[in-house]
Amino acid sequence: MTQKQEVINYEGVEEFDLAAYCEAAYLNYATYVIKDRVLPYVGDGLKPVQRRIIYTMAIEGINSKEKKKKSAYTVGQVLGRFHPHGDSACYESLVIMAQNFTYRYPLVSGQGNFGELFNPKGFAAMRYTESFLSPYSTCLLKELNSGNIEFQPNYNGDEDEPVYLPALLPNIILNGTTGIAVGMATDIPPHNINEVVDACCLLISKPKSTLEDIMEHIKGPDYPCGAEITNSKDELFQIYKTGKGTIRQRAVWHQEKDQIIITELPYQSAPSIIPRIAELIQNKKTPQIEDIRDDSSETETRVVLQLKSSRVDAQALMQQLFVYTDLEKTHRVNLNIIGLNDKPAIKSLLEILNEWIEFRKHIVRKRYLTRLEKVAKELTRIAGFIIAFNNLEQVIAIVRNSAKPKDELMQTFALTEEQATAILDLRIRNLAKLEEQALRQQQAELEAEQSYINELLGSESKFNQQVKKELLEAKKIYGSERISPIVEREAAKPLEITEEIAAEDVTVVISQRGWIRCGRGHEINLENLTYRNGDAFSQMVKCKTTDTLYFLDSTGRSYNLLANDLPSMRGYGESITGFIKLPDQASIVGMFVAQEQQRIILATNSGDGFIVKAGDLATKMKAGKAIFSVKEQAELLSPIVLPEQYSEQALPGTYELLTITNLGRCLKFDVNEIPERAKGSGVKLITIDSKDFTDNREWLEYVFLVDKDTNMQIRNGNRKVTVSVNDLNRIKSSRGKKGRNLIKGLNANSEISPLTK
Repeated sequence: MTQKQEVINYEGVEEFDLAAYCEAAYLNYATYVIKDRVLPYVGDGLKPVQRRIIYTMAIEGINSKEKKKKSAYTVGQVLGRFHPHGDSACYESLVIMAQNFTYRYPLVSGQGNFGELFNPKGFAAMRYTESFLSPYSTCLLKELNSGNIEFQPNYNGDEDEPVYLPALLPNIILNGTTGIAVGMATDIPPHNINEVVDACCLLISKPKSTLEDIMEHIKGPDYPCGAEITNSKDELFQIYKTGKGTIRQRAVWHQEKDQIIITELPYQSAPSIIPRIAELIQNKKTPQIEDIRDDSSETETRVVLQLKSSRVDAQALMQQLFVYTDLEKTHRVNLNIIGLNDKPAIKSLLEILNEWIEFRKHIVRKRYLTRLEKVAKELTRIAGFIIAFNNLEQVIAIVRNSAKPKDELMQTFALTEEQATAILDLRIRNLAKLEEQALRQQQAELEAEQSYINELLGSESKFNQQVKKELLEAKKIYGSERISPIVEREAAKPLEITEEIAAEDVTVVISQRGWIRCGRGHEINLENLTYRNGDAFSQMVKCKTTDTLYFLDSTGRSYNLLANDLPSMRGYGESITGFIKLPDQASIVGMFVAQEQQRIILATNSGDGFIVKAGDLATKMKAGKAIFSVKEQAELLSPIVLPEQYSEQALPGTYELLTITNLGRCLKFDVNEIPERAKGSGVKLITIDSKDFTDNREWLEYVFLVDKDTNMQIRNGNRKVTVSVNDLNRIKSSRGKKGRNLIKGLNANSEISPLTK
């Protein structure tokens, strides 16, 4: 008996190629994020949320001349009318535009707590602050109702919003911006109005001007802080030529007796400066500094470093701080914008200025064309009024007596429909008050204006002069002196002890009782090494003389030693207690070399653990640094160094942890489930009954890093047993579970090791 096959009806169903559909969908999303959220438009230099905030405040009359509004009101209006997104993100955008330490020329003014230099994110909630448009925002809004910009429907079609604002100045590089989109980012530094306007005027007068000509005016970025820009002229030229590069900024300081006074900080570095220097002082990496304090006010920066003596070499100390803190900071430059062609691209400074000038000319021309149209309509209307004045009695009679006064006026006096309508719109009393002289004067003024506009639009040189004139007027109103001085300096370089050491291959060996030795080369035969009575081999690391070794003891403390400082292979070596201070009864359980950002898995025999960065284990203290808060009776196991390519976003199954207790109970789970911490107590890797652990019945014995192809081999004397991947996958679960009994017969002589295909 054959089974009847069900036929699917595809009628009315659209079919797409899956690959093409996914590609198009992702491209549409990426385009939306790039154009509607992240990248600024060359014309007004604003992202959509910024433009909507500014426009909403403008049409609501929220400025310094009118009654101020709560920021919550403004945000509500923006979200309800134009920007259907989260209120917190919208409010943060508003706050940033009001911070004079973030924006070179703030677009918003605020009353209340809008954050401060050392805590820019510490602004008050929107219900407590008031905000209004700043004077500078006028340069974006002044021509808003001049008919020279395009509008588009808002998200629900209720009202229109501007596609861009008619900027009087190239805000795109005056305030700059940052943003990360899908597959691209933008980082545009701020610049000085006076310099940029002068460069624009040069380009308008001499369109063939080169980047070298432009840089005679634009010396470099101008941040809203007075820290020095230390790039060379050639470096700045390459940045502006390619649209990509890095700006270096260095703090401004001076010495007063036994104090170093820092008066200017690099852009957006203030929040991290004091905590970082305090950390260096605490870790005794800057023994010359006794204390640090912040004496800054609302108007000036003053960070005081109290030196232990006035004889301290302040220059050398500051060079050290420039390396290890953000007192010298780099800012990425990526001039990625949406151009006039509505497409994102990385452009040179010259290209950006030329595009903005083209945009500005379009705005000015459209403004004059709109005005020309209005003047023509007004002249037509006045001509009709003059005819009405010269025939006043007859016009009044028609208005009073005719059934169709408009048609009769048009027929009697050869008026246009607009002229007849304008006459009828006047009350008879006002019609009688028309004065020919006043009308003639108004007509003459409008004709003169019409002639001037036609002449201006018909002459490229005169039109360019008008554009330049408006730029210079805006410069006079909004311009200011440069804040960030440009002082060419070399980037600060760290003076490392290892610079004087030849990088040679070495092998470091430590015994079970903590005797350590270091031999040249990586070909050392471990079988030839001898140990004291009752001692034996524990661990070995192959590294270089310039490498720093990390050590972990059974109590959860970390230590660091330079390989070059370790004793030679002669004899038994030396006890590690001659180099570090171990707690009583503690022993070394781990020794390894790792990159600062490399991750390490720490686990205890009580079944707890977490992931830590190698850099967080770094210390120069002989007594070490407390990392793992080990439970009573518990001990730290040998750490596992994760591969450098390890990422928290790795696919499930890429890196797995296999935990095995002394009773053979096993649990395998993804490493990504283990949290990362700088220090503290661990989380449960595998559940072990606390009473069983306390009574020494069960504890975590083995921890292995495995992958999807790893088998395990168990050796008891001459007997070998292999646990397959399939068997291991049966005990795979999530972190913290009890696992399953998979391995039987484990004892003190058992050896377990991974077998990777």
